[in-house]
Amino acid sequence: MNLTPDQLAQIADDAMRFKSDPAVERAILSMRKAAVDALIATDATDSVAILCRQAEIRAIDNFCQELATAIMRAPRKPLAVA
Repeated sequence: MNLTPDQLAQIADDAMRFKSDPAVERAILSMRKAAVDALIATDATDSVAILCRQAEIRAIDNFCQELATAIMRAPRKPLAVA
């Protein structure tokens, strides 16, 4: 994957924004909590609904994993030498 310097800078900015903004983390965690609560409230005999709820939780977990990977792979600014 060949990215231009502008694309790399945009990825770095997005990753740092997600990393430093606690509102994003809270929103993701509240989405996951709501999905888990919905799974708990689902009738135990309705296997289709259970699979659907599990897929929602997996999608949120996959998004978190992709976000963490993007943060780890984001180009870092060099340290300032004093």
